[in-house]
Amino acid sequence: MSNNSQVICEIGPGTDMPGGMLTVIQTIMKSSELKKFDLVHIASASAAGKVRTFATSLIRYFGMCIRGKVALAHIHMSERGSCFRAIVFIKISRLFNIPVIVHSHGSEFENYYNSMSARGRRTFNGAMRYASRVLVLTNGWIKFWRQIVKEDKITVLPNSVKAQDSYDKKYLINNRLNILFLGYIGTRKGTFDLINAIRLLRDSKHKIHLVVGGNGEIEHAKSSVREFNLQSQVDVAGWLNAAQKERAFEDADVLVLPSVYESFGIVILEAFAHKVPAICGDGGYSKEVVSDGVDGYVVESGNVDQIANRLTDLSDFQKLEKFGLAGYRKVKENYSEKIVMRRLRQIYDSDKR
Repeated sequence: MSNNSQVICEIGPGTDMPGGMLTVIQTIMKSSELKKFDLVHIASASAAGKVRTFATSLIRYFGMCIRGKVALAHIHMSERGSCFRAIVFIKISRLFNIPVIVHSHGSEFENYYNSMSARGRRTFNGAMRYASRVLVLTNGWIKFWRQIVKEDKITVLPNSVKAQDSYDKKYLINNRLNILFLGYIGTRKGTFDLINAIRLLRDSKHKIHLVVGGNGEIEHAKSSVREFNLQSQVDVAGWLNAAQKERAFEDADVLVLPSVYESFGIVILEAFAHKVPAICGDGGYSKEVVSDGVDGYVVESGNVDQIANRLTDLSDFQKLEKFGLAGYRKVKENYSEKIVMRRLRQIYDSDKR
């Protein structure tokens, strides 16, 4: 950042809080499509010392505002404490007439908003209405957000992934259907529903193997595997680093994300980029990413039988190949990092002062 330049502040979780929001922030910070802008990541939350991190971020941001350094605040928001932090940053921005983009990421945001008190909603709505723009992940989110801000302020900006120009995919390695779960291990993500589906398929004619990757209720998942005697069919791997995650996608035939509620599901795009079809739950908005019967299947969230049946359907090599190619093309045409970051560049040019 040069001494005389104005910056765009990316306000959101710090680097010790891995997840979808941080992934988006890091993609923005590294994007060659946005190199014309001076971007600064302000960590407003951290895994340790949350209050201290928030206080430090406010002092830093306030100082930059006083010095006239901020051209635009891009606030990445989920739910609960993230909403409170967003309100405070918006109030500071308003003092200095700094334009604000609110980027709504939270998978539980809708439920959280509906649980707010009347006073809490008024405070939240008032802050959001100052924003020049609200970014949402899918078209379905527009219907929800237009009760808070005018619809002409809402813009759909989906998550994105890097898509290779070509990708060679092998299916049914080891003559079995290789199933992958990636995400927070727990009830909300449908992890235990998936393990139950594997239990139903244990004695089927199709050989199957599930890898469960992610953080969360790892020991609970391992306990469920032992309870159902699925040690030979299920590997609860826990958190995967970048290299392990890449290998998991290379080996996988199908990704299953049967969430009770999902705001988007960026892991589905990562699967598509590797020609891996996806099965998702119908709770939330990941069903807008998966085209049922084209590049994967949408099942009723919590319906273990449906998950098992769709896994059986995808035990066919030709269907895996057909669905995998369809998902890969979808990513290349709609969700590639280059396409989405170019759209964000247009938004920044339009909204910054």
